[in-house]
Amino acid sequence: MALCTYDEASRTWYGVQRVSIYNPKANVGEVLNHILLRTPDRIIQIDMDTGSRLSCAEFRMRMVRFAQHLTDAGLRKGDIVAMANGNSENVAPLACALMTLGAPFNPLAPGFNVEDMAHMLRLTQPKMVFCDDDNVEVVRQAVCSVLDGEIPIYVFESQRDDVKHAEDLLIPTGKEEQFMPAHLGDSHELLSMILCSSGTTGPPKGVCVTHAQTVSTIGCYPMDKPVTVFNFSPLYWGTGVYMLLSTFASGSTRLITRRLFSEETFFEAVEKHRANFVFMQPSYANQILRHKRALQVDYSSLWALAFGGSYVSEGLRDRFDLLLPNGRTYNTVGTSEVGWATNDIAKRKPGSVGTPVVNVSVKIVDDDGNDLEVGEKGHVMLKGAEPFIGYYQNEEATRATIDGRGFVHTGDIGYFD
Repeated sequence: MALCTYDEASRTWYGVQRVSIYNPKANVGEVLNHILLRTPDRIIQIDMDTGSRLSCAEFRMRMVRFAQHLTDAGLRKGDIVAMANGNSENVAPLACALMTLGAPFNPLAPGFNVEDMAHMLRLTQPKMVFCDDDNVEVVRQAVCSVLDGEIPIYVFESQRDDVKHAEDLLIPTGKEEQFMPAHLGDSHELLSMILCSSGTTGPPKGVCVTHAQTVSTIGCYPMDKPVTVFNFSPLYWGTGVYMLLSTFASGSTRLITRRLFSEETFFEAVEKHRANFVFMQPSYANQILRHKRALQVDYSSLWALAFGGSYVSEGLRDRFDLLLPNGRTYNTVGTSEVGWATNDIAKRKPGSVGTPVVNVSVKIVDDDGNDLEVGEKGHVMLKGAEPFIGYYQNEEATRATIDGRGFVHTGDIGYFD
């Protein structure tokens, strides 16, 4: 099977075309509920910091309790919830509960300053905010500066007496067994999340991700066998979100940690927890290779080390490949608007980011929007299996980004060889 096909008439390159095993007309909550009920004993999450292991049954129970308590608190379909959280134990069940309710979550960087936090809160006008103990004061200041009136602020893993504790939303309701996700309407219009754009051309924009896009992501990337996956990204980064979704897609286990990047934490993930798939930015890999323990670590479990987010040198990959007896590195490119776009996991070529991934279409256009051919350098345009519908409350940016054929301007320059 060809990794990439080219249609000369339309001057479009296509990744492998695969039908999602889940219906994109279904809502995310319906799909997640089905997956979690199907394999109740499977371990879906391991907390590296506490040793806690969540089975699918326990993950679903927490998701249901969050959903029921938040419904009782007045949260409704279409209400936005901001989440300024690191990767603690109950963050993923909360995010899944919000999608199940049709309340899109807006993940914010837990390290945002007051100004950055306030910018996104002003844009999305959330009904409530979740944060961590170490950033609650920043969140409070941001909320007070931009939102009219008080909104609930729930804090994870806090011992303070002056905050609402997110864990209170996990108290048994007595109605868990009665829970069934409602069908909330057209998944092509219903938002599952609002991601932050990279902010390279100004303040971050709100990237609208639909339920159809999310279900398609879950259903198009089944792995051959369950694996243990790890990265340092919180949900604020698209890589954090897509790594979470991959655990549902493939029946895999996700390692989490509240810790920021360190070489020792990476070594722990691959040696103690036997991670099979890891994503990281190239700067982290450089630090790992310079560490005194780099040559002594047992990497035998690691079969895929994905790099993305910035330029990856061939030398860096060569040096890391020598450490992986049963695996290899690969290069990947993606956007918040489309998700994973390209990778070279099947075939590596120096200077290349690979071929389009499953169900992604790519065009190269000139400054006037004319389609270019093989070997001609121009603007890279992407299109996923389900359409990107635009930026939250920003019609001007949406019109400038999506062309008349549904392709998304990435801002990158490239060509196909």
